[in-house]
Amino acid sequence: MVDETGYVNKSEVQGSSFEVGAKVTYEGREMTVSQAPDSDGDIKLIDLDLSGVMALAASLPECKSLTSLECA
Repeated sequence: MVDETGYVNKSEVQGSSFEVGAKVTYEGREMTVSQAPDSDGDIKLIDLDLSGVMALAASLPECKSLTSLECA
């Protein structure tokens, strides 16, 4: 699941870089910068929750009846 914030001023975010892709902390959660600072210092952040994807990937080797997998 991917959640994107609205515009947040970088003064509300903890991190050493605010470039796209940088990992920062916002409201106690680790997030990734999805939009670099604009002229007002506002950025957008995304919260990538990959726990479901990782659980599915971990179970694939045990699924002997699965012969192919297609991502849409």
